[in-house]
Amino acid sequence: MNIGTFSQSVSEGLNGEAHDIGLITLDSGKIPQSPAIKAAVPVTGIATDLKVGQLLCKFGMKTGRAECGQVTDISASKVAFLAASECGDSGGPVYRLDDDGTAVAVGILIRAGHANDPHPGCSTPATFSIAELVRPWLDRWSLTAITEPGSP
Repeated sequence: MNIGTFSQSVSEGLNGEAHDIGLITLDSGKIPQSPAIKAAVPVTGIATDLKVGQLLCKFGMKTGRAECGQVTDISASKVAFLAASECGDSGGPVYRLDDDGTAVAVGILIRAGHANDPHPGCSTPATFSIAELVRPWLDRWSLTAITEPGSP
C-alpha cells in the first residue's frame, strides 16, 4: 500500500556527521497522524537541551520494543546512546521520557554499533544506537511536529 511520497531525502553515508534522513509527505487519510509513540506515549515537544548522561529511548520495528540507555555523545546533528538495537530498527523514533510519562521527540534511529566494532553489520545486536536529531531538519524544512494538544 502506498502511503505517501518521498519529498526530501538525504543519505550521505555511515560515518561521523554524514546525514541519513528523509521526509515522506503522507497521502491524506491513509495513515492516522498521532502525537504518540506506538499510540501509547504522548509526545509533548521536541528536545533542544540534550546532555551526556540523560536517558534516551528508541522504539525499533524489528525488535518490536523500546530500549533505553544513557547519552554518551552529542554533536550538532547526532546523538549516541547506550540502547541495544538490531538491523531493521532504523527509522524508529528516539525520545526522552519525562517524569509525567510523556515523551519529547529527539530524533530518528539511523545506525548502531559496538564499542570495539562501530559497524558490526547485522550478525549480532548492537550495544549503542545513533540518532539523527530531528530539530535541525524540522527547522531546515520549515516543518512543525505534531504534539499533544496543549503542548508547547
